[in-house]
Amino acid sequence: MSQIITRFAPSPTGLLHAGNYRTAVFAYLFAKHVGGKFILRIEDTDVARSKKEYEENIYETLAWLGVKADETYRQSEHRPRHRELLEKLIADGTAYVSKETPKNPGDREEVIRFKNPHGSVTFTDVIRGDITTDVSDLGDFIIARSFDEPVFHFAVVVDDADEHVTHVIRGGDHISNTARQILIMRALSLPIPLYAHLPLIFDNTHKKLSKRTGAKALTEYRDQGILPEALLNYLSFLGWNPGDAREYLTRDELIQAFDLSRVQKGSAIFDDVKLLSVNQYWMR
Repeated sequence: MSQIITRFAPSPTGLLHAGNYRTAVFAYLFAKHVGGKFILRIEDTDVARSKKEYEENIYETLAWLGVKADETYRQSEHRPRHRELLEKLIADGTAYVSKETPKNPGDREEVIRFKNPHGSVTFTDVIRGDITTDVSDLGDFIIARSFDEPVFHFAVVVDDADEHVTHVIRGGDHISNTARQILIMRALSLPIPLYAHLPLIFDNTHKKLSKRTGAKALTEYRDQGILPEALLNYLSFLGWNPGDAREYLTRDELIQAFDLSRVQKGSAIFDDVKLLSVNQYWMR
């Protein structure tokens, strides 16, 4: 690899929370630690649920945290490329247009399905080691609702390859998606990036943070008086530590110290009380 490239690929379908931005922070710190590049890609292909105000909040939050992207992309602008490779898969016989029997109003009568080769897929996760998935149970899974409407599994594979992403750093809840995506990469003869699936973040009741269950947008913390130095410091320590007794690190110190090998496998807890303590340090 001539240059390490990571990405943060949020969907503007709601206000993102600390768990989402912790992913962005880790991808940013890792890229900068090794002199690489950090990409922001807005995954706005869900037209019905994507909203401009959510997208603007993503830009606003990252700017406030000081997590600056080297390149920015919008997934919807890549539709011609997605269509090109969908047609290639069908021409190669590794995907097909499937006639469907609609089960609910609004369901499609045709979708594009990937022809499952069955067997198993193994990949080495930078944090978790070797992970093997039996893909036979996945069946012939859907990769597009139409030639101009690829689903997540397909679009993300094409975009990562075209943007030369070398390391996909994302939440552990995406592990189940990885096998499907590797099958698509193999069918398209695309390079397979290294994966690092981060531990999930829970609230004080041990429920997973979710933008659909009331987790706060980071701009709410900003408006309550939390300093960006404090929140960046705090997010960086959710599932990672520098290997010594230091608790308070500047951005430059975080970049210098950050190493994926020190990311924990176990889940982390987002604690408002601890965040306030970190904030008090930075205020002083």
